[in-house]
Amino acid sequence: MQDFISTSERRAALDQFYPSLVLSCTVRTGEAHLNNFGALYADTLGTVRHAPTFDIVTTAACIPMHTMALTLNGTKLFPMRSDLLAFGVQHCKMPVKFAEQILERVADAVGTARKEPSQHMRDTPRFAAVGRSVQAAWGLGLSCLSDETLIRVAFGQVSTEKPALWQ
Repeated sequence: MQDFISTSERRAALDQFYPSLVLSCTVRTGEAHLNNFGALYADTLGTVRHAPTFDIVTTAACIPMHTMALTLNGTKLFPMRSDLLAFGVQHCKMPVKFAEQILERVADAVGTARKEPSQHMRDTPRFAAVGRSVQAAWGLGLSCLSDETLIRVAFGQVSTEKPALWQ
C-alpha cells in the first residue's frame, strides 16, 4: 500500500483496509487477491486514495476447504484472531484496542448477517443448501475471531497448535 497510496492518505487507507481484510477472512473470501484491492486517482498527478471494499464473496460456501489466495503470516490458511490482531498492529500500525474494536464490530455484523438467509432458505428451497454452506462458513469465521478458539482448520484436519502470539 505504501507504494501506491499518497503519503497524506496512508493512515486513512490502512484504517479502511484492515476492516475489509477482517471481513474477508471472517466470511471466508478465499479469492481475495491483489486485484481486489484498488486505488482511486482524481487525476494523473493528484492524490491517490484507497478504493472502497469490493468483491467479497464467501467462496468457502462452494469450495469448502478453500484457502486464501494470498498469504498472511506465511500461510494461506484463514487467520485466527491473534493473527489478525498482529497484522493490524504490526502492518496497519494500529493500537491494539483499535484493532480489537474492529474485530468486535466485524464479528457483531457477521453474526447479525448470518441470521438473514434463514427466511430466504425457507421461502426458496433451492437456495437452502447454499444458504447452509454460507452460514457454516461464516460460523467458522466467527469462531476464529473468538478469544477461546485454539483450533485451526486446514484441509479437513484439526490442529490444536496455539497461534504464535498465544505462546
